[in-house]
Parts: sequence; C-alpha cells; structure tokens
Amino acid sequence: VSDPLSPQLIADLPTNTTSSLWRDVKVYGNHAFIVSEANGHGMQVVDLTQLSSIANPPEQIQADALYEGWGNAHNIVINENTARAYGVGTGTFEGGLHIVDISDPLNPQLIGDFAEDGYTHDAQVVTYEGPDAAFQGKEIAFCCNENTVTIVDVTDASDATLISATGYPNSAYTHQGWLTEDQKYFISNDELDEQNLGVNTTSFIWDVSDLSAPVLVGTFVSESTAIDHNMYVRDTLVYQSNYRAGLRVLNLSDIEAGQLEEVAYFDVFPSDDAPLFNGSWSNYPYFPSGVIAVTHMEEGLFLVKLSDQIVNYGCTDAEACNYDADATEDDGSCLAFNECGGCEGGPPVLRRMHRRGCLQLRGRSHHRRRVVLRGGGARSPNRRADGHPGDIHRGTCVVLVRNRCIRRPIGHRRIVHDASVGRGWFGLGVSLQRRIRRLWRQAGARLRQRPTPRQQRVLDAV
Repeated sequence: VSDPLSPQLIADLPTNTTSSLWRDVKVYGNHAFIVSEANGHGMQVVDLTQLSSIANPPEQIQADALYEGWGNAHNIVINENTARAYGVGTGTFEGGLHIVDISDPLNPQLIGDFAEDGYTHDAQVVTYEGPDAAFQGKEIAFCCNENTVTIVDVTDASDATLISATGYPNSAYTHQGWLTEDQKYFISNDELDEQNLGVNTTSFIWDVSDLSAPVLVGTFVSESTAIDHNMYVRDTLVYQSNYRAGLRVLNLSDIEAGQLEEVAYFDVFPSDDAPLFNGSWSNYPYFPSGVIAVTHMEEGLFLVKLSDQIVNYGCTDAEACNYDADATEDDGSCLAFNECGGCEGGPPVLRRMHRRGCLQLRGRSHHRRRVVLRGGGARSPNRRADGHPGDIHRGTCVVLVRNRCIRRPIGHRRIVHDASVGRGWFGLGVSLQRRIRRLWRQAGARLRQRPTPRQQRVLDAV
C-alpha cells in the first residue's frame, strides 16, 4: 500500500485448518501472528521479511511456525514493549487472557493466564504511563468482557490480578475499546445494543484515572443506526469501523467534558446504516503517510486519507447576517441584512421553500437565521385546491432558531412550530394548521388597514 492508488497483493497465507469468518492478525517486529476461530487452528507465525523476495506476486506462502497452546481464538493482542501476545476468546482459561512470550517469535511460550473474570472478547495491553501512580510502569490489560470493562494487572504473568470490573446500564455485549494517548480515558463500544435496544451507534467514555474505580463520564450517540465494531486512537482522533456506517472519525478535544464530535467519515455501505452485520469490521490508521486502511467484509480493502486540515465550512464574515463563528473556511454563503433585519436574498433552497408551511435549514451556520418571505400579498391560505397554504403575507418575517421555525407576521404575536425535515404543511397537524390560518387572516386584516410607518417601510422594502 506504499502507493495507495495502486495497492498490490503480495502473498496469500492459507488457513491452518478450515475456513472461518473470524480471523485476526497482529505484528511484532518482522513477524505476523495469525489466529482464527476455526477449530484446531492455533496461532500461525509468519516471517514478513520473505515478502520482499517475491518476484511474481501474488504468491502462496506457508507459516514459519505454529503455536498450538490453543485451538481456536477470537483475537490476539500484542504489547510490543514487552514482547507478549495475549490470546483472547480461546478455548482455554475460561476464554480469558492466554499469555505468551513471543520474544523468540518462532518459538512462542506460555507464561501465564487470567481467567477470573471469564471470557475476554478483545483487549488493549499497555505498559502503563497514565495518571494512576499506583500502577505506573506496570503492564495493564484493558479488557472488554461481554458485560464489563475489566482492568487487569498482568505485570507478573504467572499471577495476573484483577484491578476492577465495571459494568454499565443496558449492556448488551461489551465488545472493544481503546485508550486515549494520555491513558486517562478509555472509549468502548457495545456490539449488540443497536440491534437489541434500538439505540443509535453509541460510544462509551470512561475516565480511568483511577484504575480501581473507572467512571462512565459520557456517551457519544451518533446520528447513524449502524452497529459499532473496532476503534483505534491516534493523536486526538478516534477511528471507528462501524459496519454499514463505514469509517467514522471522532474528535477527542472535548473528552474531559464527556463529549466527542464526529468530524469525518467514509461510508462503505451507502445504501443504508441499518444495524446489520455488513460493511467495515476494522481499520488501521497508523501508517506514517496518513493513509487509513479500511476493511469491507464484502468488497475488500479501501485506502483513504483525511484532508490535511479538517475544515468547518460556513460564512466567516462577522458583519454578515449568517455569520458562523465556528466556520474556518468561507463557503460563499454570506448574506447581507435586509430592511426586516433578516438575510437579504438567500440560497436557492429558501426561494424554493418559501411557500411551504415552514423552512428547514441544516448545518451549524444556520442555528440562527432571519429570512424575509417574499409572498404575493394578503391572500387566503385556502386559495389553493391542493391544501397548500399559499403565499405568506408580505412582510412576514421568519426566525429559525436551532431547527425551530418562528413565524412573525408584522405587528402580530408569533407562533412557533417544529421544522423537521420533510414535514411541510401537511406534517403540522390539523390544529396547528388552523392556528396558522387564523393568524394569517388576522395579519392580513391588519395589513389591509392603514399601515403604521414601520410597517410601510417594511412593505416598501419587500
């Protein structure tokens, strides 16, 4: 993948036994360690230096060694600092940590285990440098154990000890997680809550400053309904592979407040984000080039890259009607003020939608925007046969405040209703339609009277 526009398949390693949907690989030094849930598979070890000598790729290769201390394994975790591999979800030690010394990669040796908290689905094992002084310098495993986040001191592999096991409400299947680089927070996911509970993709934010007492300080709930899977942290970003939602990138800048923000995505399954087991299982965001490898269960490998700068587009002119303080790059949307105090002109969407029961503007730059609807006079909303409300009275102002639409006929009290996408006139309900018609008629009657100087100025402007 040195040339991401022209990736090349170099070699293929056959399974040690039979085919299986579940397979995982980790690398230590120049060796790859491959496990599978296929019965009797063991752990294959491959010397990667042989790949450079392949003249006519792709070529089928064989494992250089086989560790048979377990048969099937769901996953393998490696701490490169200590040359240890941890088999998880194996048929040994209750499915807990199966600890192997791989300092001699072609001769792995069992050195310990941890079975006290049962099955471990996935884990991250680190040489701890976080804020808990009692464990600094020790080897700590952060495990996802089906219904808990379980933290284990594995410094002495022959006597691994439980530090804490912490659950959370409505857990369905605690699946996987990753530490922030300062090791102060652990972000985890739950693979089955989207299906079982009907929630959107949810990431759990743990403060693990005290390893003995982790605290769930927040959750990030995505707009997507897809199932979450593997995630990894690099610098201040979280890279999540969430099945049909593909790659989702979250910003950690506000994690101390228990908050994350999605800043980028690559959708590998654009037809929908249904909570089903298709799409992306994992990704690798650690290439020095910044290229991100994203897997796809059905379609293979995607190689993507973030732009050099994450940009918030919007109006950057502080004097404009629709100024967006969060925008970092101007998108040409800036509008001047008009006589009503609203935005002059407006994008085509406003001109197309001004006849509807309400307007919907999306994006951070539209949290508060004033618009003048340029209706054609004080016509009755019942004028059209299809039930459409017809033109709004001249001079009617609309204020959009965080997706709520405030209609304000000149000189009259205002009414407020929800501006959900696609609701239009018919989605407002009969009762609200009647209120709007009544206020329009009342506003029209007032406008047919002699206008006040202020009203006349507005009407002249319109």
